Amino acid sequence: MWTIQNIVRVALMQVGVVIASILVGGIYHKWSPLSQQPAPPSQVWWYEHGGFAFALPLIWVVCALYLQRQDTVSDLIKFLTFWLGVLAVVILAFQAVNGLLHIFASHIIDFNATR
Repeated sequence: MWTIQNIVRVALMQVGVVIASILVGGIYHKWSPLSQQPAPPSQVWWYEHGGFAFALPLIWVVCALYLQRQDTVSDLIKFLTFWLGVLAVVILAFQAVNGLLHIFASHIIDFNATR
């Protein structure tokens, strides 16, 4: 399960979700003045400081690959490290989807208010 190939795949998924979160933060930054609603603090953070989130996949993949190569480390630690990376993908994806839903909700509310 926690092979080097799978570890690299999870790290690439983490990078992709970080990119998606930064893009959603940028979209929200552009649409926020149009909808006359303030942007949530999480989306402001992704827009202004989202580049720092690239450290998460880098740190995780270095630790996971290091532990994978060690024979003295138990399989439980390797297992937990792998699933911690998967959990990070899920949390980051939830953040991106949450921001996207905020954009659509504010756009729908603004659209209904102009009718």
